[in-house]
Amino acid sequence: MDDVLIEEKSVLVCKYESDSRKSLDTNEFLERARNQNAWIVKVERAERELLELRGMKYGENYTKRLIPVGIDGEHFMNTLSLGNSNNPPLVILHGWGSAAGFFFGNALHLASRFRVYVVDWIGMGGSSRPSFPLGASPEEAENFFLKPLAQWVKWIRKYDNIQDSRKFTLVAHSLGGFLATKFSISFPEQVCNLVLVSPIGLPHPPAQKIHPKMPFLRKMLFKIVFSLWAYDVTPMSVIRFLNLTFRAEPSSASQRLVKAIVTPRYASYAEEEQLKIMDYFYETSAAPGSGEFALNGVLEPGGYARRPLCDVIGEVKVPLDFLYGEKDWVDYRNAEDLRELVSVPMRVHRVKDAGHNVFVDNPEQFNSLVEKICLEFQLPMEFDMENQAVSQSITLT
Repeated sequence: MDDVLIEEKSVLVCKYESDSRKSLDTNEFLERARNQNAWIVKVERAERELLELRGMKYGENYTKRLIPVGIDGEHFMNTLSLGNSNNPPLVILHGWGSAAGFFFGNALHLASRFRVYVVDWIGMGGSSRPSFPLGASPEEAENFFLKPLAQWVKWIRKYDNIQDSRKFTLVAHSLGGFLATKFSISFPEQVCNLVLVSPIGLPHPPAQKIHPKMPFLRKMLFKIVFSLWAYDVTPMSVIRFLNLTFRAEPSSASQRLVKAIVTPRYASYAEEEQLKIMDYFYETSAAPGSGEFALNGVLEPGGYARRPLCDVIGEVKVPLDFLYGEKDWVDYRNAEDLRELVSVPMRVHRVKDAGHNVFVDNPEQFNSLVEKICLEFQLPMEFDMENQAVSQSITLT
């Protein structure tokens, strides 16, 4: 457990406590942020239009708040809240290069049983964009995200009157799953259970990331990608560069890049939906660079964590559920290999007809499975955990 992060538990103070509480109640804080940051208005518009695709209506069945974080409350985390405030709290955390709005097919369904919070990590999505310390150590890169999340938990408890005895379920995807696990180790008293959706960063990196027998062209492509990774070149920075180069926002070149990234992931979605998704991805990517630059600090080229979870998974004190798509590029066997290292209930689930973005590829089965898992732990009277095969791998059909 990191000393720096432990210390945060005793210093989560904000000199704007009374002002921030009032601002959130009257939307003044949100309005102030809109006036000071033009990109927030653009992201918010695209976010609303995307969420409307699945019946989410701003001010009707969800609210948007910017929760202040930072010692002086100078930064904020974009938070979408849905569901009855008396229901068990469930927090959805996205992965790298993603944002809260991409859970447009999941949040409303889960809100029927839970108080759902879909949150943008600091430096991503609609959250504020503090400067990321280039050259940061792996620990510093992780804490760039974990410290604000710890503060977010404190303030959301205050704003929504969530009792200390009530713990949060964390449903976290990809890099978000890696970070959520680290958070649960430092703050087990805040977490009820973890649902890790295709998390990265579990195993140690292989001795050779590029196999010597790999075809020449593919080997060269990997070397180029790894070099760009090392220099903190991201798809988002390329989009901003293209806009600057062609003096247009968005430029035709950046639009083509966005289409190339989004279309394969959402190929089964209608054209109108794809356009909304591309618009949202573009706006969140064109916003000032920040959290995206943590990639090289947290992960080695190839997606392997510099401080892998396999070294600390034994410190997790809450139940673990891993979800993978059957076509996932992240190997579910990495989770299976952790069984002997954990002392808590653990299961591995595989969702059919889904790849890495399980919640996008098969939202119906993803929603059903997450709902069942979380009710088991949040409402134990309705489920007898003694009858659950906690060590059995499950393929959802």
